Amino acid sequence: MTRQLSRFSLRTLLETLFSSEDSTIKHHANIFLAGGGPHQLMNLWWERIGARDSQFQEWVVEKAAEICSQECSWLTDKASEGPYYADALLLRVSPKNVTVDLVKKFRLDDLRMKYERVTPRLQTFLRTIIGKPHASSTTSGRTMITSMVLNLRSRRVNLHPAITCLIMWDNQVPKRVVQLWNRYGASSSHPFQGRAIFHLSQDSLRVARAVANNGTKIKQLPYDNFNWMS
Repeated sequence: MTRQLSRFSLRTLLETLFSSEDSTIKHHANIFLAGGGPHQLMNLWWERIGARDSQFQEWVVEKAAEICSQECSWLTDKASEGPYYADALLLRVSPKNVTVDLVKKFRLDDLRMKYERVTPRLQTFLRTIIGKPHASSTTSGRTMITSMVLNLRSRRVNLHPAITCLIMWDNQVPKRVVQLWNRYGASSSHPFQGRAIFHLSQDSLRVARAVANNGTKIKQLPYDNFNWMS
């Protein structure tokens, strides 16, 4: 009997407890799982071997990556199946939908809060890596990194890159730079930029005509913006 017990290791015991189909064993295992037992054990294992065991570290990182990937999938490839479909739609912009209202309403803080709500684990991951959670510059950078990750995962998730390419156009950034940033997922492509500017111009004319035809609004001519010709 003693010889048989000596071969029954702790590993075998744990594997048996959490893989058994026996109803009694499953009942006790579920009580352990529901009561925070796994979290306590993982903390103990991490304190004991986490800093020294590369295999354990690799397992932790792989599982963390799977969690972050799952969060990103709700905004990209599996958006229609997940709980954040409405958020995913707001992050997708077609050139013909680039309007004055879209540009005016864009706020980096609004995008950051959306990412905090939809991808909380990814934000924790980035916040920990960057190491300066309260600095405004790193907060903006974390939002940009998230937008780049989402855009590289699905080019359709492009609200932030679309706004970036409009800013580049306004500052006369060369086509090559726009295309380079597009490869990084930080900006929409140069062809997108051209079509977006066209539709934005069309919408700007519509807004200007509406204001001009509104008798309740005072008309002011910005003389500095006219190119006078003799």
